Amino acid sequence: PYRVICDVHRTYDGGKNWAKLNSILNSSGICRDPINPAEVWWPHGKGMYRIKDKDAESLNYESGDNGLEQLCCTQALSAPNGALHIMVMDHGHMRNKNIFEKASSVKPYIAKGAAIDYCETAPEYMLRVGFTDNDVMDTSGAAVSTDGGETFAALDWRETNRIIDAAGSSELGSNGKPVMIMATVGDMSTGEGKGLWRSEDLGISWQKCGETVTYSSSWDYGGRALASDRVNGNTFYYLDNERLYRSDDGGKS
Repeated sequence: PYRVICDVHRTYDGGKNWAKLNSILNSSGICRDPINPAEVWWPHGKGMYRIKDKDAESLNYESGDNGLEQLCCTQALSAPNGALHIMVMDHGHMRNKNIFEKASSVKPYIAKGAAIDYCETAPEYMLRVGFTDNDVMDTSGAAVSTDGGETFAALDWRETNRIIDAAGSSELGSNGKPVMIMATVGDMSTGEGKGLWRSEDLGISWQKCGETVTYSSSWDYGGRALASDRVNGNTFYYLDNERLYRSDDGGKS
C-alpha cells in the first residue's frame, strides 16, 4: 500500500496500438510540458518527476522539483507561539516556525503522525503521538513537550499498544500538570491494551479508562476520536463509531 508501481505505455497512432515501456512509482497523473514538447512530467509521493525525451526507448526520469513535496496530513495545529505543527502520514511530525522556511522534522522521530494537542491555558505543555515505523500494524510512540513544542521527550509507553488519537486538558490539574488521554487499538495480535488511557503526571504513569473503546482498526489514526473541551479542563469528548461520549471528571468516566 505504500509503493504503487505504474506501467507506462506509449502510442503514436491515436491509441490504436500501444507499446509498453518501463514502470514508475507512485504516479497520480501525467502531463506534457507546454513549452518543451519533448518533456513529460508527473507527480509522485515526494514531488515531481521529469522525462526529458518522451520518444526515448527507455523513459529515464529524474527529480524535477525544488522543495516541493506531496504530503497526506492527519492533523494541523497552530500553536500559540506561532509555530505550525503538522502530523503527516509518511513523515511523522513536521514543524513550520514561519511560512518562509521549509518545515523541519521534529524529534524523537515517528514515521506516521497520529495526533497532537496542547493545554489551552498553559500552551508550553504539548502531547504528540504516532507510529514509530511507516506501518500502522507496528509500534506506536508518544512524546511530550514542556517548552511549547520546541523540544519533545519520548514517554515510557508500551509500544505494541498502538495509539490512534490523543488529547490534553485545557487547564492544569491541582498538581500543576495537564491531564493527557490517548485512544488505542491494542496489540496487533492479541488486542491487549485497547482502550482509553489517561495520565495526570505527563505520561509517567497511565490508568485505563473503563472499556469504552470498540475501535478495531489502527487505520483510524487519520481521523479524530478524542477532543478536550477548550474551556472546561475536566471535560473530554470521545467519538466511538456512532456514539459520542463525554467525560466531566478528566476522563476517569
